[in-house]
Amino acid sequence: MFGNKRCLCSRTHDSLRPGNIKEWKVHKPSASCDTTEIIVTLKKPHIKVCLNPNSKQGRGLQENEDS
Repeated sequence: MFGNKRCLCSRTHDSLRPGNIKEWKVHKPSASCDTTEIIVTLKKPHIKVCLNPNSKQGRGLQENEDS
């Protein structure tokens, strides 16, 4: 999706149920991927998905990680 094969996210979600988010990690742009990626671990099912960093929810998670 982002054109860089070393990025972790090939597809992203614009929003997720907040109560189903167990944890998240924001990956800032780096030499291996030139985009910000948000990897979210869900409670049920216990899987990792990618959240769009430009969505309202994605921007909110980034702000929470910086504080």
